[in-house]
Amino acid sequence: VDPRASYTTAAGEEIEDASSAQNAPLIGRFTANPSNLGDYSARYEWKIYRPGEEDSPLVHRFEEDIEYTFSESGSFYVQLYATFVLGTDTIAYPEEGEENPIQVNISESKLEFPNAFSPNGDGFNDVYKAKEGYQSIVDFKATIFNRWGQKIYSWNDLEGGWDGKWNGR
Repeated sequence: VDPRASYTTAAGEEIEDASSAQNAPLIGRFTANPSNLGDYSARYEWKIYRPGEEDSPLVHRFEEDIEYTFSESGSFYVQLYATFVLGTDTIAYPEEGEENPIQVNISESKLEFPNAFSPNGDGFNDVYKAKEGYQSIVDFKATIFNRWGQKIYSWNDLEGGWDGKWNGR
């Protein structure tokens, strides 16, 4: 068995290592990659858990390959256990005490907005929108209300924003 991982970022980029901080959502694909099985029958068990919480996994699946979307911040371990049986011969992976989980780290969410903007057409701060550098935003919706609580504008794209106009003015 040769467990492997690959990931797809929210931007659609394919990466092979998520041990350094990544943004959520991050899609992880985990494969067992068995070879030379011969006539052995195989049983696979995947666990995805936070460090120190192996007995309470977030995911516990029994397929050869799995996919999981990491949408919360923190550190995670992905461990494969495999058992191969032929008659009375049993081979276990990993051997006891030799666990070597795949590590995944997801950044804390970060989202900042300016405290003011100037929609005067000078090309500087003309649109009220999220500041650059946001990270690990899984879902987004912004709404602008006037001082009387009336909804003026709404958007759900992080790249979007409000140009300061209401009813065309």
